[in-house]
Order: sequence, then structure tokens, then C-alpha cells
Amino acid sequence: MKKLTLSILFVLFTAISFAQQGDLTAGARVGYVTQFKGIVYGVKTAYHLSDPFELNLSFLMNPKIKMEATSNPKDINNSNLAMYSINLDTHYYILMQKTWAMAPIIGVQYAILNNDFYNNPIQGTQKTDFWAFNIGWQMRYNIGENLKLEGGWRYSAAGDSMSHHTFYLGLGYTFQLY
Repeated sequence: MKKLTLSILFVLFTAISFAQQGDLTAGARVGYVTQFKGIVYGVKTAYHLSDPFELNLSFLMNPKIKMEATSNPKDINNSNLAMYSINLDTHYYILMQKTWAMAPIIGVQYAILNNDFYNNPIQGTQKTDFWAFNIGWQMRYNIGENLKLEGGWRYSAAGDSMSHHTFYLGLGYTFQLY
């Protein structure tokens, strides 16, 4: 049910952006999450409210992150962590050039973790969802007039055991909606 809710929020944000008059960027993103030591991938959309200010919504997931929290190497191959997260961030580009820009990130994250061990849930850690506060930094490079390459870092503060860093790269296409 929560995956469906995340999907509906993503579609709703995209529909609201198309109803406004401005630029909308849609694309793909891949990243590495340090706390769970795994690759995540997904989609992102950004609505440019003004020239330096943008609202960014991204959905990242990986249904099979291999866990490394066990001391037995045999166990590592049989344990999986599924991660689904949605991030709503604001970017304010303080450094803007013709071909590149840099911005601090401030936002929130909602994530769902599913923990399976030998295809049986680990007691007490089967499913967890949490909210986090995001801060970070993003860089954007304009490959062409509408094609953009982005990269960045985000720290999601969600308490001691769930706080994590995410490093990501993405490629997006900007649609001018006016």
C-alpha cells in the first residue's frame, strides 16, 4: 500500500507541474546509499519555480540490496534489504553559469525498508518506514539546450540507525511548458 502511495504522489507532483507555466525536468537517477551499502535507482522530476529556485521530487529504490551487517560470509549471500524512498527537495542555485550550476539541497525523505534473511523476515526488523530531513549539494551540467547531467550528495538525518548519505548521478530532459 505504501509503494502505491509513493507512486501516486510522484504522478500527482508531475501532473501539478504540467498544469503550471514553467520548466519541468524529468529523468533517471542512480545512486549509492552508504548506510545500507547498496546501489539505488529510479526517476526524478524537477519543477523550476524561478530561475535559481527549483522543487525536486525523486523516487529511488532497490528491491535486492545485499546486506553486509553479518559476520558470516555465507549469510551475506542470502540476505536482502529492499529500499524504496521518495524525496522532496528544494534546490536554490547560488552559483549559475551558462553551462553549469551548483545548489544546496534542503528537503524531506520518506523511506520504506524491507529486511529478509534466508527469505524469512528477521525478527523485529521485517519492515520499517521512516521520515528523514535532507541536506546536501547538487551540481548540474547542461549537455545541450534541454539535456542536463546532474550529480550530488544528500545526507538524510533519520536517527542513529537510519541516517545515511546518498551519492547520485542523473540525466534529465527539460520541457518548457509555456
